[in-house]
Amino acid sequence: MGNHFIMIAGEEAGPASNKMGGIWNVIHEEAHTLAALFDSGKLKAKENTEILIAGPYFGHRGADWNRGLNRITNMDGLAPLSADGELKKSLKTLENEGIKVFTGEEMVGETRIGYLQFQTSDFGKIRSSYMGKEMTLESRIKAEAYELLELDSLKYENFPNGPEYTHYLSLSHSISELSRLLVSSAPRTADTWAEEAGSSKDLIPCPGISLHCHEFGTFYAPARLKKNWEYR
Repeated sequence: MGNHFIMIAGEEAGPASNKMGGIWNVIHEEAHTLAALFDSGKLKAKENTEILIAGPYFGHRGADWNRGLNRITNMDGLAPLSADGELKKSLKTLENEGIKVFTGEEMVGETRIGYLQFQTSDFGKIRSSYMGKEMTLESRIKAEAYELLELDSLKYENFPNGPEYTHYLSLSHSISELSRLLVSSAPRTADTWAEEAGSSKDLIPCPGISLHCHEFGTFYAPARLKKNWEYR
């Protein structure tokens, strides 16, 4: 039986990257509280449940979309992510697409929290293709967003906060792509098919992942997943 992943996603990249309102604090405490409840038995988890925190990776000065803050991700103190099975394969597929993910993990009792930090700052340099045309990964993401949801990046990227928009779109795309890969790789069982048969057509059957998105910066992720599912 495959793992069940609880992914908590947001615009966070470690304590040094805390934004107004302390989004890192919120996501960090949510993950740790959930892990502690699972570990204590006060909250019953599905079999093979793992918690994942997904956010951006700012590896050096200037990588942050907000150049005035120069936030740098610090993953010191985390152990290497012991990914295997579906998660390992999905991360490898992302790497092949040009999406680089920095990883780590920590334990709360017997419950693991995995950290997945997506580097979006170089998407404008990575070569990709969309609908038979060669372009950058960043352009591909924007073209797909327009095709799926008529999201006009040409308009929004010219706003004063254009770099923020581009970063959020790229981050959301990466998070949703990992979610899609995990769901696609999840094994189908008799219970899975019965659950899907009884679901509303407006819902996305996700036997392998529960996705919780914080802040508008990651809201394109569930919208993209919904549209991709509708086109299946």
